[in-house]
Amino acid sequence: MSLDDDLRDISVDSDGEIEDLLEDGDYSAVDSMLEEVDVANTNSTVLVGYAGATYVAAQMLEYRETFMSDVYDELVDRGLDADDILEGLIEAREPSSFVSVLPSQKRVIEDFLKSYN
Repeated sequence: MSLDDDLRDISVDSDGEIEDLLEDGDYSAVDSMLEEVDVANTNSTVLVGYAGATYVAAQMLEYRETFMSDVYDELVDRGLDADDILEGLIEAREPSSFVSVLPSQKRVIEDFLKSYN
């Protein structure tokens, strides 16, 4: 089983709020956003969107590890292949700029964020 076909129709950051907060170094605000996500009642695509949008600052976000664990468990509970879906998004990275995101990941994230506009 895979994610719904509506991957390009849903975004978690249509106005760039997460990106702006991360660029401003306001990690506590992003952590608060992640803590407010009702993982059990949120579309799988949106959950993956949060994972992608916060990946670049994984080591700076205190709550992200808990969030990702909850997302992983929820995807498994939904019968999805969480290992495949979240591949490359679970491991924490060294703090970095948005420029250092792998081109393929950057393209997916940008397309994902643009699709909601």
